[in-house]
Amino acid sequence: MSRSLLYLTRDEVAGLLPSVPEQLDLVEETYRALAAGRVQLPPKPGVHPRKDSFIHAMPA
Repeated sequence: MSRSLLYLTRDEVAGLLPSVPEQLDLVEETYRALAAGRVQLPPKPGVHPRKDSFIHAMPA
């Protein structure tokens, strides 16, 4: 099975985002849900191989 990778331009990605007012509403809704205990924000696991570098995984 052949798979292809879809490349999106910066403008294509930006066109998929909600408007800034909608983004602010989503942020507010998210923080309210977090404060009410309806959602969880798991910690980011991190690896620090040297003092000047790190890798953090972002859970979804």
